[in-house]
Amino acid sequence: MNVRLLNKTNDRLARFLVGKTVKSVEAGVDDKLFVSPLTNVLFKETLEGLKVVEANRHGKYFWIRFHDSPKVALFHFGMTGWIKVRNIETHFIAMENGGDKKIAEIFKNEEDKKKQAENSFTENPDMEWPPKFHKFILKTDDDMEFAFTDPRRLGRIRVLDASTDEELMNQEPLKRQGIDFSDPKNRWDYETFSKEISRRKLPVKSLLMKQEVFAGVGNWVASPEQMTNDLPEDMMRTFHDKVVEICEFVVKVEGNTAAFPEDFLMLYRWGKGRKDQVKTPQGYVVKHLEVGGRTSSYIPELQKKAGSGAEKRKTDSNSESSKRQKVKSESEEEESEEKSRPTATTRSGRTSRKPKN
Repeated sequence: MNVRLLNKTNDRLARFLVGKTVKSVEAGVDDKLFVSPLTNVLFKETLEGLKVVEANRHGKYFWIRFHDSPKVALFHFGMTGWIKVRNIETHFIAMENGGDKKIAEIFKNEEDKKKQAENSFTENPDMEWPPKFHKFILKTDDDMEFAFTDPRRLGRIRVLDASTDEELMNQEPLKRQGIDFSDPKNRWDYETFSKEISRRKLPVKSLLMKQEVFAGVGNWVASPEQMTNDLPEDMMRTFHDKVVEICEFVVKVEGNTAAFPEDFLMLYRWGKGRKDQVKTPQGYVVKHLEVGGRTSSYIPELQKKAGSGAEKRKTDSNSESSKRQKVKSESEEEESEEKSRPTATTRSGRTSRKPKN
């Protein structure tokens, strides 16, 4: 899950939920979804009767606020979480499991692409309801219904007390989150970016996946093996500019894949296990390799390592070591992101979270 999908969810809540009062909540017992001390019963009791006044997000977390209440409902989708609105169909297309082929068909027809890109939501009175894998159903005073779905049960829900977003960002788990580069008010300028990146000795891919540095960056945005402390000035500048550009763009188009330009590598990174080599419309071959235990796609003709570590890459097609490596899946990454941190005892005798090193 990444910033493009979270922004699409935030936009949906702003359009259909903000300004309405929660009439009822139906939620089953789920001790993984509802983070202790929250339970399904407490979640229901807290939200019912409150008027939603704001929907916001930071990185991979989003939240809703209520009128005349310090309570904040904070959500994390994990790998497969989603918010659905009854009778409202979104044009979100999951790229996994052949979704990239659907997008390729849409891109063949300029009229279809334009239509798909311009319409984020359409009415569908025949859509399945309640949807499969729903964890709770929220109904509003105007009889609209919202469902939180989560097939893999990696999502998390909390209810926190925070009168302002500043207070919220100083609480777990948000206080461990890094910069959200889709937000121009809070992101690093180039000088700060260059200093922070070059002091870390990591592959670019591995650093981009660290949510305590780049909040909201998902697997498809990440670059491969180039070491962060060995980036030439021109590559560092490009690195900064592209992180900002891509994060801003996906927010602008509400994560609508059909609105992406054809040179976005994300559109072609899904064919690793296929017989035929995946190529971009310009004819470049897309290769895959493992970096930091995660699969990364890249274009060898265009993406070459620079600096003192500029040696030949070993792709997954010719590297036996990468085949033998135990790869952490994206779902495991999302789940570990939500696991409790080690604790330390404070002066008051209570325990507090230790941040990641």
